[in-house]
This record gives sequence, C-alpha cells and structure tokens, in this order.
Amino acid sequence: MCIRDRDRSYCEKAVPTFSSVMYGIADNANSTIICSNLMLCSSPMIVLDEDFPYLKRVLKSAPPIVAEKVVGISKPLRVLIFTDAHVDLDYQEGKSVHCKYTICCRKDSPDPVNPDDKAGPFGHVGGCDIPLKTLDTFLDKLIDLNPDVVLYLGDTPAHNTYEQTRETHQIAFNHIVDYLRDKYRGTFYAVTGNHDGLPDGQFDVRFGRSQWILDGFANATKKWYSPQGYELMKKYGRFSELVPGTKLRIIGLNNFVMDFTNTFLFANGTDVFGQLAWFEEELKQAEAKNEGVIIMSHVAVQSKSGERTWGLRYTALIERYVNIIKGQFYGHMHEDYFFLMHSLSDKKKVIGVTQVHPCLTTFPTMNPSFRIYEVDRDNYNLIDYEQYRLFVVEANKQKYANWTMSYRFKDYYEAKSMELSEFNKIYERMRTNSTYLAKVYAAHYAEGPKRGMPSDPQSIKYMLCRYYSGNFYEFDECVNGKYPNIGEYLRFAFLCKKVFPRWWRAIPIGKQLVRTQLLHYFELI
Repeated sequence: MCIRDRDRSYCEKAVPTFSSVMYGIADNANSTIICSNLMLCSSPMIVLDEDFPYLKRVLKSAPPIVAEKVVGISKPLRVLIFTDAHVDLDYQEGKSVHCKYTICCRKDSPDPVNPDDKAGPFGHVGGCDIPLKTLDTFLDKLIDLNPDVVLYLGDTPAHNTYEQTRETHQIAFNHIVDYLRDKYRGTFYAVTGNHDGLPDGQFDVRFGRSQWILDGFANATKKWYSPQGYELMKKYGRFSELVPGTKLRIIGLNNFVMDFTNTFLFANGTDVFGQLAWFEEELKQAEAKNEGVIIMSHVAVQSKSGERTWGLRYTALIERYVNIIKGQFYGHMHEDYFFLMHSLSDKKKVIGVTQVHPCLTTFPTMNPSFRIYEVDRDNYNLIDYEQYRLFVVEANKQKYANWTMSYRFKDYYEAKSMELSEFNKIYERMRTNSTYLAKVYAAHYAEGPKRGMPSDPQSIKYMLCRYYSGNFYEFDECVNGKYPNIGEYLRFAFLCKKVFPRWWRAIPIGKQLVRTQLLHYFELI
C-alpha cells in the first residue's frame, strides 16, 4: 500500500519507523474500538450502556445560555495564538520545491529544473515546511507586539516523519522556548500536537516509553507554570493555570489521549490518564470560583481522527459549562476557520464555537499565520481578534519578512461581537450569500495563492459543513446525509431503553437493524 501511494525509497524509510509501533500494540488492540473510530465495519460505535448515565449526569444540570456582553472598562488582555510551526531544520534555499517525498526544499531535494522552482529564503507556499529563519522573524514580531499571553497549540517538527529521532525531535521547540525565555516577559503555555509524538502521532499511554516527550515539554516551559501545573504537564501532558493577575483559567488538554491516530489507544481510549474526569473537575471548580476558561489543545473533536467516545463526552461538558467557557482554541488542520457545536439534545441550539487556527508553516499551500485575541479583563469574553500573515511570495522577492495584519474578525466577517449568536449569523450569511462565502473561503486557506473558490455544489456544501458541524459524524451527516439527526437518535434511544429495557439488552448486536444503526451513528448517545 505504501509503494502504491509513495516512492519506494520513501517507503524504505517510513515503513520501519511505523511498523515497530504497530507490531507492539497489535496483540492488545480492541477490534470493536478500532471499528468504532475508523468506521471500518458495521459493529457498534460504542457500548451505549456506558454513555447513557454519563450524559444524563452531566447534562441534567446544564444551564440556559447567558449572553453576557463585553464590559470593556479595562484595557483588553491580548492573547497571541500560534500553531503548527513545522520547522524544517534541513531547509535549504535554492533547492527544488518539487520532489518525491512529503516535503521538499531540503538538502536532499533535487536541484530545480526551472528557476521558478527554487526554494526562497523564507519558504515556499506548497510542499515545503518553513526554515528556522522564518520562525525567527515571527518570534521577533511577537516581541514587537508584546502580547500579555502567548499560547502555542503544538506540532513543531517538520513533516519528514520518516526521519525523526529523539535527538532532533524537540530542537525547534526548544529554540522557541529559549527565545521567549530570554526576550519575552509575559505568560507562555504550550501543548503537544500529533507531530510531537515519535513516530508521528504516537505516544505510549500504556507502558510509559514516551515519557521523554512530556519531560522535554515540561522542563522547557517550567518557568511559566505553578509547581502543580509543572507536575501535571510532566506526568500527564495537561495543565490548568490562572493567568497571573486575572481570573482567566487556561486549561491545556493532552492531544495524545484523544487523537485516534495514536495507535496506543486501540486497546482503550475512552479516558486515558483520567483526563475527562480531571477536566470536568477543573470546570466545576472554575464555575464555583466565577472564573473564565479558555481551552487549548491540538486536534479538535471535529477531526475524523478524534476518539469518538471522548469527543461525545467532551461535547457534553462544553454544553454543561457553556457560560464559563470563553474560548476553545485548536490547530492541526492548518486552516483558518471555526465550527459550531450543537446541543446533544437540540441540534438547532449552538452551545459552543471552536476556533481552528491557521498554521505557521507553509505546508500544504498556506501563508504563515498567527492570531491575537482581545479579551475583556472584566468578564473574559472575547472582544475581537487580529489575524496576521506573512505573504511568502512577496517576502522572498523583497528579501524581507513583513508580517502584516490581514484582517480584524469583526470587520472582515461583518460581525457585531464574538458571541455565539453572531457565529450562527455568519454561517447563515455564508450559506445564502456567495460573495460573502468567497471572502470567507480566501481567509480559510490563509490567502494562499493556489486556492480559488470552487464552483461545484458538492465542494461548496463540503465547506459549509466544515463550519456547521461540531464533530466528525455531524460533518459526515451534513455532507452525505449518512446519519440521522442526533437529537432524534437521542430521544429514540432513551425511549427504547426506558420502555423496552429487556429488548434493548437482549437483541444481539448486528441482528437488529435499528439498534445497529443507532449504535453506528456514534458515541453521541
């Protein structure tokens, strides 16, 4: 299969890297969980009986949504977000932007056939990651802007996953941290992404053989954590910290325990490291103390690689604590967009918005980007944000990296605020106004020069579903009409379980169509 999709020499490097992991976990894999998360078979997505009491307990005290307005008395807190740096330590200016590997513009890339195919000094918008030089220009810009808080959402190594080693894996991340430790006087927090695992996406949650990854992250960033936060980061890859001088709590979640590309979850991935239970307790305590909460991690629940049961229960917690959660910040997709999250019992009710942040790298066809949010210091609501980009084609021509503000959220999206209701209005404008949709499309791909607005209805539908769907199954339903309304599923499932409890348990899975389809929808029940 590798040779079908890749050059043989690529496979000679990649297969040994990943096969050692796969062989090591194959004997302990749970076939039902694999079918559930990869949607490879018709067996149930989850064991429903385990999720009913959890959802019932969490959602029974879900409050009505309070549309709290921005107060704006104090000077806003400025929070800078960057993600997916993917720094290529072997980037070489002048090499070809075309090659047989995942990324090009490297020392082992061929020389260009045409002058236009030369890798520029600051990168190439295409199949290349950024050089260290471009990262440094971003860090210089960060210092000039002097935000109060900096949040990094993970994924620092380049996409040459077949060549990563322990010795090289955290060099670029340590470069970022060393720079900030020396020149930045604000607060910095970071989480791991899938590429921060070794091999890519892999983190041993069972036998502790990946502990060195968390040790490296925690020790590098120790300066910014409380003693408790440092210990949590080192042991579990998560943290919960108050921004100094505020009642704004930043909760960082460990991506590896909820991303199903981590094959160590094949045995059981529902609540590894007890992260869900811990997350719920942190939200409960924050609510009791009247704190605002920002959640940060790498892979959002909409991703098809998200662990299904984890995503369901996460959504339930978002709905329960909707009034204290001020932002959900994720990366991974390399794109500039948001998606709506809906109530598990009422599909028309928006209970959250997840911000997916554009990447710092140029891969696959992006202009490097970062973002600065303005946060109300009085109630910690998001006020607005500034989206910055480096337009690489111009930078290479001018031999100068000019990071500029591309747009402000409220101006660009014609929004009055960043309240939940406004995002719903944005989606409706996208759905009904093709000119507005084209503008959103340009921002979505970080204004990359190779992207044009599609004209075919299916591609447009696909894009709209990205913004509307709060999880991968909602997305699949939206695009393909494959799955029924989740609210109807919930009501039907609860009715069946209550009225026909013996039937519910007695009918063999796979022999009763209704129950099989209900289970197959996904862990949203």
